[in-house]
Amino acid sequence: MRNTKPTILYFGSFNPVHIGHLAIANYIVEFTEADSVWFIVTPQNPLKTSKGLLPDHHRVAMLQQTVQGDTRFRVLDFEKLLPKPNYTINSLQYLQRQYPEKTFKLLVGGDNLAVFGQWYKIETILKDFGIWVYGRPGFDAVLPEGATLIQGPQLEISGTFIREALVQNKNIQYWMPNGVYEYLYENKLLEALIYLSENENSGI
Repeated sequence: MRNTKPTILYFGSFNPVHIGHLAIANYIVEFTEADSVWFIVTPQNPLKTSKGLLPDHHRVAMLQQTVQGDTRFRVLDFEKLLPKPNYTINSLQYLQRQYPEKTFKLLVGGDNLAVFGQWYKIETILKDFGIWVYGRPGFDAVLPEGATLIQGPQLEISGTFIREALVQNKNIQYWMPNGVYEYLYENKLLEALIYLSENENSGI
C-alpha cells in the first residue's frame, strides 16, 4: 500500500549547501503534510552550464554531513548513474520504481516556475507526480494543474551569492550549515569555488 504522506524531492546542485536549502526543507516537514524531504544531488542541470560545479562527491558529502542523524531528511546521488542528460522525469520514474510504496512530489522554487515550460515531459511530471511550488517574493505566476503553492518564510540566499562573496574574500560561514565552511577549507575547496565562480560565465 502506498504511503499517502508525500515524500518531497528537492533536486539541486547544492554548490555548496547553504542555510536557505535547510530552512526550506525544515519548513516543508514541519508545516505541511509531508513527513520527509529527500535531497537529490544533480550532476548536471540540462538547462545550466557545469563550469561552476564542485565535484559531485564533495557536494554529496557536505549535504550528508549537514543532515546526518535527522531522519526527516535523506541525501541521494543516483542521478550520476542514469543516462545523460539528467531529465527530472527520468529520475522521478526511477525513484517510483525503486520505492513503489512512496508518494513523491517534486519541489520547485517559485523562480524556477518561469522556466518549467522548458522541462522535458512536464505534462507527465504534473500528471503522475505533481509539484510543490515554494513561493518567492513577488511570486504571482499562474500555477499549472497538478501544482500546489507553499507559502513559507523567505530567505534570500543562493549559491551564486555564496560564491560571489567568496570571490570578495568575505567570511560567510554563518550562511552555511555547521561544518560546511570547515569542510570547504579543509578540502581546499574555497579556492576551487572562487576559481569556478570567477570563470563560470567565461569561455573557459
